[in-house]
Amino acid sequence: MARCLAISFSAWLTFFTLSAGPGSAADAPKLRRLIYNSDGGNIFIDKKPPMRPADVHAYVDEVAGTRVTTFFMCPQYCMPMLYPSKVTEMIGGKLSPERRRQVEKIGTAERNSTERAILNLEALVAAGHDPVGLVVDRCRAKKLEVFITFRLNEIHEVDKPASLVVSEFWRKHPEWRVGKIGDPVGEPFRKIIGPRVSPVVAGWFPGALNFAVPEVRQLRLAELRECCERYPIDGLDLDFQRFPIYFPPVRGKENVPTMTAWLREVRAMTREVGVKRGRPLLLSARVLARPEQGPAIGSTPLAGRAKG
Repeated sequence: MARCLAISFSAWLTFFTLSAGPGSAADAPKLRRLIYNSDGGNIFIDKKPPMRPADVHAYVDEVAGTRVTTFFMCPQYCMPMLYPSKVTEMIGGKLSPERRRQVEKIGTAERNSTERAILNLEALVAAGHDPVGLVVDRCRAKKLEVFITFRLNEIHEVDKPASLVVSEFWRKHPEWRVGKIGDPVGEPFRKIIGPRVSPVVAGWFPGALNFAVPEVRQLRLAELRECCERYPIDGLDLDFQRFPIYFPPVRGKENVPTMTAWLREVRAMTREVGVKRGRPLLLSARVLARPEQGPAIGSTPLAGRAKG
């Protein structure tokens, strides 16, 4: 199945400067943060089922007490979620009886597999735990700042429609994709993707959801809102870099207003959530390294900063 995904699941460190906007709690001087970015799914693929809260906490504890200030947690296992979502699906949530038997067999026997992650997530939920919530709460207990980092257009294994990591929403709407899977993406995406990306992965890019479609933007905003309202996080990170394609390859620049308007909706949502809970919710964006590449994905040049 998707056992190869273990290769791409990793965590990395990065320096990031964030600031909050006028009138917020961060009128104080800007802070220099050292961020640990967890792919999320890596937490659940190794431990033999059933995982327990202490097993999840260990992935936070190894970071706590270091110079890391901020823990970024991805709530997705590719397209599906790592928690029982009300607006989309949790990984493994729509299995046929035959597929479930396969997942149980593989997940019990094989480490670093999507099947094992499904079994561990299900065990945690059955025991009354929220898998992502365990990470967020542990971060707060360990005095780490914690963000949800959300991959805005996941396309792992879209060349395998039956893959466990592909969502029902994606399967049902081939008309809402930017192109046909396997088609060449052309310039400037060859430069954005870079020469080291395999032809298989490059072929996934035309299978991305098209943000020009209102229903696509609405779903993504609903997912982001759910994460912000569900967890006591300090901020939300919009990851534009992981699979940076949001519009048909030659239609990015003309859709800059579309993406800008959608980002205003996201910012209005985070402000609303911040007001309701009584403390600001920071917003950061992980964007392309070269500003001139921004219009290809429907964005104007941005700095990697968070706004309050």
